Amino acid sequence: MRFRFARRVHVAARLAVVLLASAAAPRLAAEEAPELGLMEKLVARVPRGRYVLIPTGPETRGHGTHSLPDVWGEHLARFLAEIGDEAASRPR
Repeated sequence: MRFRFARRVHVAARLAVVLLASAAAPRLAAEEAPELGLMEKLVARVPRGRYVLIPTGPETRGHGTHSLPDVWGEHLARFLAEIGDEAASRPR
């Protein structure tokens, strides 16, 4: 069963990267499941994509970490600042 799940996750991640690779907007991916090893490989195919690995710790909650901005908020703030600087420096 675990193999089937891992295969489905892998296929879904590859499909998502193919779809995201065609868009020009910057994207940020945050993950707390390093054992899958998918994002490190696939994010390189996403133009203007960035990847952050959230270390598992006492403040994380597995899939529930997405609703804990104290865990990933700094990464998002840094990403938004970077794309804001990028947009401000672009000629109009």
